[in-house]
Amino acid sequence: MKATNKKSFVYYLDWAEQTLALPSELRLKIDDAIKRYVLYGEEPKDREVLYSMFGLMRMQIDRDTEKWDKTCSVRSEAGKMGNEKRWGKKSQIVASIANATTKLQMSQGVASIADNVNDNVNDNVNVNTNKIRNRVACSIPFDDFWNLYGKKVDRKKCEKKWHSLTDEQRNSAMKHVPRYISSSAGRELKYRKNPLSYLNGECWNDEILDEPDTNVGVVLENRTDKFNYEKEW
Repeated sequence: MKATNKKSFVYYLDWAEQTLALPSELRLKIDDAIKRYVLYGEEPKDREVLYSMFGLMRMQIDRDTEKWDKTCSVRSEAGKMGNEKRWGKKSQIVASIANATTKLQMSQGVASIADNVNDNVNDNVNVNTNKIRNRVACSIPFDDFWNLYGKKVDRKKCEKKWHSLTDEQRNSAMKHVPRYISSSAGRELKYRKNPLSYLNGECWNDEILDEPDTNVGVVLENRTDKFNYEKEW
């Protein structure tokens, strides 16, 4: 008898009826042989037992055990298939959710990158456009302001600031500078504001409180011979 996990066996009624007709000693030997066969798979060595009802009983026990093993195998396979089907669906759902989440994150990331790129490009275009617009619209060269103002300090910074102004601001500065210089506040060079401070503070909007010196006008007139701003203003 092959090894099995079966914990019981069927003792049929016809076996009981037939063994009861046998002598008690032989009946006891057959019963013991059946038990040892079922428990340990041992074959009886007693020829009297071996060629008695034991042979028929053993064949039936083997058929029952094989049938039971097949049933257990079928149930085990069915259970495995059920688990695989159930957990397979869950795995597919989990995988689908994970894929959807990954795609969403990637799409959001791409959208964010695209937005950032577009923002950066637009900002750079706007900045560059403004710079070009200011340079094109700069009808008054920086040297005109530089020579007119007279106090020549921080030329590089002043020139950069001059080109960042609008043409309207530059025109206002060129109109205001002669009046500022002729006033008591700007008459002496050492007390005159540095040109960068003048431009940063948009001092062309400041009010001139004292009367201009007419002598300064002559000097300024000589400085503006090349570019006649009086005609433009």
